[in-house]
Amino acid sequence: MSSVLSVDVRDVREVRSLARALCSVGEVVAGSRSEYDIIELVASYLDELGISFRLEPVECLTWLERGCEVVLDDGTRVPARAIPLSPNAVVEGRCVYVGTRLRESEYSDLDVCGKIVVSDWSTHDLDDLKYQYIAAVNAGAIAFVVIEPYLDDGFRRIVVTYSKDYNFAVGEAPPVPVVVVPKIWGLKLVERLRSGSSVKMRIDTSVEVKHGIGYNIVVDIGGRVESEEILVCAHHDHWFTGYCDNVVGLATLLWLVKKLVKSRYTPRRSIKVVSFTAEELGRPRFAPWYWIYGSYVYVHRHVGELVSKCIGVLCIDAFVTQPLEFYVTPDYQPLVGKVLSRYDWLRYEVLPPSIYYDSLNLHVVGIGGVTVSSLDALMKFYHTNYDTEELMSDGDLVHLLRVVADFINEMSTDYVPSVKSVEEYLRRRLKVLDLEIELRIPSLYVLKLIYREFLKPYYYGVYGKDFDKIYCDLVPEVITGSLRSEVRELLAEFSVEKLNKLRSRVVVPGSEEILVDVPSIDVVKQLASRSRDVALHHLHYVAKYLDYLVERFQRELLSRLVKLGVEVK
Repeated sequence: MSSVLSVDVRDVREVRSLARALCSVGEVVAGSRSEYDIIELVASYLDELGISFRLEPVECLTWLERGCEVVLDDGTRVPARAIPLSPNAVVEGRCVYVGTRLRESEYSDLDVCGKIVVSDWSTHDLDDLKYQYIAAVNAGAIAFVVIEPYLDDGFRRIVVTYSKDYNFAVGEAPPVPVVVVPKIWGLKLVERLRSGSSVKMRIDTSVEVKHGIGYNIVVDIGGRVESEEILVCAHHDHWFTGYCDNVVGLATLLWLVKKLVKSRYTPRRSIKVVSFTAEELGRPRFAPWYWIYGSYVYVHRHVGELVSKCIGVLCIDAFVTQPLEFYVTPDYQPLVGKVLSRYDWLRYEVLPPSIYYDSLNLHVVGIGGVTVSSLDALMKFYHTNYDTEELMSDGDLVHLLRVVADFINEMSTDYVPSVKSVEEYLRRRLKVLDLEIELRIPSLYVLKLIYREFLKPYYYGVYGKDFDKIYCDLVPEVITGSLRSEVRELLAEFSVEKLNKLRSRVVVPGSEEILVDVPSIDVVKQLASRSRDVALHHLHYVAKYLDYLVERFQRELLSRLVKLGVEVK
């Protein structure tokens, strides 16, 4: 198999050529004409090679910018782009600069009612833009203008919803327009506003929001063992040119399919190659969890087959350069170690699964695997009009292709997901809850059940108040043990600063299930501003409640593990 997926300069040229052709389509939004154009390119390429494929429809929300105009009262036209999911609107008003305000309470000293808010983009997490928007709108703003944080003449699209949570079901459509202006124009505007000048602005956003049909593209490469398969995936929708995120991923899939089929080599395991739609945006009804929707539909449509046959997933997304990021479930950590040991010069980081990639939808139904990315290195250009071919060198592309080839060589032949790695990982996680146990997972089937039961995204804190990323890990309930330790430390050595860093809630975004809720922590924070002794008194009750929660989770987790078939000692 190694000769089939070897990589040389000709492969780099082919992937480059494919990526250029795919980029010619421009911005690709799920359910749009441009998606059909890129599918036609893919279909033509596969047809010429005599490779069969199928298209699976996905009903989705489609948002398209038809035009965006920003004009100042002196006639100056400011370059701007609408931010999804901005509505159609024409508004005119006086501008007010607000910095990077995230919370509604931060508007208590500033009157923005009936005005157009001009805001810096919080770089703590670019996705916090929705909280900036919600705070301004709830304070009375009639439009929101955000300044591109890094690129002097660049534009960026990050989806904005009008819901603080991340539920799967339904959300409110953003009520007022939101646009981005390049950094250099934003700085000029802020300079005028800070000087005390009165600035009026007219914003005209022309957008189309509709019910659309996107398509997942699926190629089946048969293996010698029909009962086992691996899934290799990327996505084909993208904002602006989207070279690194994720045209190169799609081009790599096409290169892979050609390489395998034209070699006439039959791998041991079948390989299912899938390009997903609606990764960037697509979940209907303005649902706040708007991303990785095409893969969500695919997984739920084929969940029985996946659970019974799929050994693992390899996802390629948002790759640009070193350091590489490998988002890995515990059962694939030994494979990652094996593959990366061949590249002693490669800079990389191995991380837990991430909620930002299509692989998540496979992980939570029981399929382990690896996602290859370098999102942190791409962040300056992420979702911008500067995500172009020039960002990636031929050397970077060689690294990607070789690593992908090595993973597929291993996964499609004899790699068996490591049950022992998951056993050890679970033991370490459960120790945080003072559960010192030995456990044995008797089969891969039980391993998949464990992922379905315990692998979850989680948000540690309260939406719109405690600003953090959404994480993903096994048994997020163990945070209760960490929280108890922090409270015990505070009882031993009280500090208002440390107290204010405590979080009171753990929630599962999407389902919005609350795993842990200790509202009395917020009460103690309020008391601490008035009386240290009273706060400490109430903190003792918090500690006792956390003791109760830890004991409850110990019992529940052990019971759930046993019911799944895990042998516990």
